[in-house]
Amino acid sequence: METIELKDLKIQELSSKKPDVKVVSFEGKITNSNSYELNRRFLQVFDDGLFNVVIDLSKLDYVNSTGVAIIFTLFYKAAEKSGRVCIGGLHPFLTKVFSLMELPEGLVVYSDVEAALASY
Repeated sequence: METIELKDLKIQELSSKKPDVKVVSFEGKITNSNSYELNRRFLQVFDDGLFNVVIDLSKLDYVNSTGVAIIFTLFYKAAEKSGRVCIGGLHPFLTKVFSLMELPEGLVVYSDVEAALASY
């Protein structure tokens, strides 16, 4: 996948120890200033046809409701293609946010990318 750079947000593929699992890092903030463009482009994560994805949110400082919906949509789109998305690491702010909501059944949050990769 190509790196997606928006105002206050960078999404990029990181190296993965497993060839059939992609690691995607979100760094910065998902806010009203970038969520419209992100909403148009986020499915590029799957452009290469790989639907097993670890999302690293350890460097995502802030997320609005659109950002949460995008993360959930990635999970559902992967499942439609017999893939699996999980979260490998949360920024402390997001730990609080995610604890206040009900995650989709099957969306697992691991302490870090290594723990998430080990689950595949």
